[in-house]
Amino acid sequence: MVRQSSGRVVKTMGDGCLAEFPSPVEPARTALAVQEAMESRDTDRPVQERLHFRIGMHVGDVVVVDNDILGDAVNVAARLEALAPVGGICLSLSERDQIKGRIDVEIIPLGAVSVKNIPEPIEAWVIGEDPAGLLAVSAKLPAVVVMPFEEIGSEDEFFC
Repeated sequence: MVRQSSGRVVKTMGDGCLAEFPSPVEPARTALAVQEAMESRDTDRPVQERLHFRIGMHVGDVVVVDNDILGDAVNVAARLEALAPVGGICLSLSERDQIKGRIDVEIIPLGAVSVKNIPEPIEAWVIGEDPAGLLAVSAKLPAVVVMPFEEIGSEDEFFC
């Protein structure tokens, strides 16, 4: 689908893929088509066996090195992918501004989000998902919390 939309698959990494497009509208259309195809593909499978993608999209400058692309734009897209709902698409403000009114989808704000290795918060948006619902789902996921212990013995005693 990427190549059919004038895009280029830059590289695949495990279960991920990095692609670039010459315009901001085509990757959004492609992302929607991919998500629709995945949903219709797995209807006969049990829910726990279905394959779901998260997609992050950002418009920005990249540095081309050989056949790879690097730079903050790639990092932002990767961080947005991690914020996307399962089976969903998360956009930066710059991507949202480029597709707004050009693609007939609901685009809902998540607000400014601080992410690893990006100094300024990113304005994040999701396509067709309820941000409050996303937060409710993430609150139900199992979590591990490590809290500091108070010293309960002498120097020779350890608690692991």
